[in-house]
Parts: sequence; structure tokens; C-alpha cells
Amino acid sequence: SKALADEEVGAATEAAKALEEALWREYGDYHDDDNDHDQQHQQSRQVELKEYYSRVRTLTFNLRQNGRLRSRLLEGGYEYGAVLAVMSVEEMATDEQQASRRDVVERGLKAVVRQEKESLVEDRQKIMDLHQRNDSPEDDAERQHEENTYNNKKATVNVASDDNDNRVGEEVV
Repeated sequence: SKALADEEVGAATEAAKALEEALWREYGDYHDDDNDHDQQHQQSRQVELKEYYSRVRTLTFNLRQNGRLRSRLLEGGYEYGAVLAVMSVEEMATDEQQASRRDVVERGLKAVVRQEKESLVEDRQKIMDLHQRNDSPEDDAERQHEENTYNNKKATVNVASDDNDNRVGEEVV
């Protein structure tokens, strides 16, 4: 049992070293080739170190919360440490957290779609209302007058008269 505990401690130490090296390469390794120590380089270095420490805090939190992630680091060693150093927060989340985030995103997308549908219905109603306003009673009266005028334009053509002076003709529309 002591040998097993020592193995686990050794694996954890190796995984921690691998992760630390990967983090340092990714966020903390500062190359100062020309030894120029002006203020801009110092500020750049401070920003890099802030990113490094922020990433260390993020990883520490996620490794404590996510047993699966912790196990994968212990089993994967150096290679997984390099992968873990650049993983996003979403990738480090537990399965439950990932499912919860997917649900939130899905509900958000459904809300957007529902809002778009409602907006389209409102736009359609506005167009119909505008169309009805453009067909105002004055326009209806004018259109009715034009239709009546057209319908009342009938011509009578006299073809001939008979001996009794009765008109024979036909009404043409």
C-alpha cells in the first residue's frame, strides 16, 4: 500500500511538472534576444505573467472540481499536460457543466428563433395595415366611381327600322 501511494505521488509529481513546463512554454516563456529592457518590454512581460498566473488559477480550479480531468492528467502525463495547458474552459468543464451549457445555448437559440418569428408576424401585420391604409375610403370611392363609369358606358347601335317605325337595334356593352 505504501508502494502504491508512492507510485501515485510520483505520477502526480510527474504530471504536475509536465503541466508546469507546458504552461510556462505557452504563457510564461519570455525570450529577450536583444536584452532590451525598455518600458514596453517590461509591460509586455507583466502582461504575459498575468496571463500565466490566470491560467494557473483556472487549471487549479478545474483540476480540483473535475475528477475525470485530473485522472486523465495523471494517466496521460507529459502529452496530456501539453494539451491541458491550452484547453479552453469549456473543454475542462465536467460533463454536467457541459450539458448545462448546451441547454442554455439551446434555450437561447430557441428564444432567438421565437423572437424572429414574432418579429416576422409583426412585420407582416404592419405591411397589411399599411396596405389597408393605402386603400383608404377615398381610394375606394374613386375606384367605385371609375367602375360605375365604365359599366354605364353602353352604346346603342340602330341597325334598321321596320315599316311600323319600330326600332330594331342592339345594345352593346
